Amino acid sequence: PLHSADSTLIYRPMTPLPNPATRPGWIISRMTMICLFLWPLLAQGQSNCDDTYPPVVFVHGFLASGDTWTTQIQRFASNGHCQDRYFAFDWNSLAAAGADQLLDQFIDSVRLVTGSDQVHLVGHSAGGGRGYSYLSDPARAAKVISYAHIGSNPESGPAGPGGSTPTLNIWSEADQVVDGADIPGAENVQFAAFDHYQVATSAATFSALYEFFYGSAPATTSITPQSDITIGGRCITLGENKPTTGATIEVFAADPQGSPAGGPLATFTVGADGFWGPLSVTTGTSYLFKISSPATGFRKVIYYYEPFVRDNSTVYLRTFPPPFSLAGLLLSAIPNTDDQSVISIFSSAQAVIHGRDQLSLNGYDLSTSSLADASASMIAVFCYDDGADGSGNAEPVGTFALVPFLQGADIPVPTTPEQTWTITFNGSTLPVRNWKSKSDGVVIAVFNEPTSISGTHDLPSERTTLSITPNPASGYTFLHLPGIILDPAKIILRDHLGRQVPANMTPAGDEQVLLNTTGLPCGTYTLSVATESGWISSFLIIHP
Repeated sequence: PLHSADSTLIYRPMTPLPNPATRPGWIISRMTMICLFLWPLLAQGQSNCDDTYPPVVFVHGFLASGDTWTTQIQRFASNGHCQDRYFAFDWNSLAAAGADQLLDQFIDSVRLVTGSDQVHLVGHSAGGGRGYSYLSDPARAAKVISYAHIGSNPESGPAGPGGSTPTLNIWSEADQVVDGADIPGAENVQFAAFDHYQVATSAATFSALYEFFYGSAPATTSITPQSDITIGGRCITLGENKPTTGATIEVFAADPQGSPAGGPLATFTVGADGFWGPLSVTTGTSYLFKISSPATGFRKVIYYYEPFVRDNSTVYLRTFPPPFSLAGLLLSAIPNTDDQSVISIFSSAQAVIHGRDQLSLNGYDLSTSSLADASASMIAVFCYDDGADGSGNAEPVGTFALVPFLQGADIPVPTTPEQTWTITFNGSTLPVRNWKSKSDGVVIAVFNEPTSISGTHDLPSERTTLSITPNPASGYTFLHLPGIILDPAKIILRDHLGRQVPANMTPAGDEQVLLNTTGLPCGTYTLSVATESGWISSFLIIHP
């Protein structure tokens, strides 16, 4: 993928470009020099892909990076598209000055290496504000075919000068970070139960993107497994997304106890662009990545990843930012001593929501209401002995109280004896070791697949359940909401893309409504009821 690194843009495609000799290696622009490197990261399995589709540029949100888009890029590839048509723009969301200019240079580079005059543009959260800002300039907007605005603030109209850029607006009622709403004049897709990250990473969002870009439904919304898998990515600082130049990455297969299964499979030195790889990996095997650097003050990090299921060029290895940066000050309280371990957990595709998800570390519950309330939209939690007093039962660490998306949990994790600590997330398990936080490094375990066991518990009203009782023989479904008088006018039926579907509903008693499902296509629907305390939703599945 293509990424930004400060004022330099580096291109490393996943397959060799046709006739690379026709692509100049250096281009001088008004703003900066753009260096293009050809890197056939994912040549395997790409020979039969379709490279005729216009390229897509993805822009992440606050504190995020290009791996926000991993699942969606893999879904496009699962539909036969060449992965080197999909690009992630990394930017410093903590200091966004000049970001529009960098994005413009980035898009120019994408156009150059793909030979396409225009791109599709996608922005999530703060990346949505970036998208509207970028498209406000007519010359820049002329480079964009269409724009997808995901989980971001509602605007008064479509993007582009005078609303000239075709715009898809995807938002969720359950998003606790952004108060989404329809955008007049845009194509609007509304979901009932997705959290702030699911609205960017979900299969339903992929369907909406695919249909918006290409005018037809995808053949599949699944991430299709492969037998031969190649991975690679970037090594950058948390929040600032600056390359960790000069760092060393050692990659090991992990055994069932979370220890290295033998010596390193590969060793990489991170260059000025932040890229690492490529590396062939085995299906069904977890991997750990040890990151070290001779740089003064550098904190070692050990990453654990679940088994990879498909080629992945967006395996991001974040390192600690400089100590006096905003993110660095936040993380400065994390122990840096050989008698304490720090075990962090990162959910890259969804938030962890109390009442919906189950996350634990060696039996300590990390999905409590105090840590994982829906309003927190927690995607990462740092577990360590806060205060070094040897006590704690996963209580929140106050340092993280005012920071979005991140939490700290007070859990004593001694380094002796050496032992396995097991992380369980919605039924998926990942064993790690209690490494010494100073001499070995801070542990970060990554769950990179969506794992929610339910999609309704993060809604505003959690105590009341919408009961759905289908009667297949008659084609009717009964809707029942205890203690609430149902009004068909306040019930909305949406399809899997979030589009409102006309529904034939009649009252059947004060607390019950009869829904006629005859004629509705098979698939998954969302039923949402407007109440005084908010929306209450549930899923309806119509089988063949």
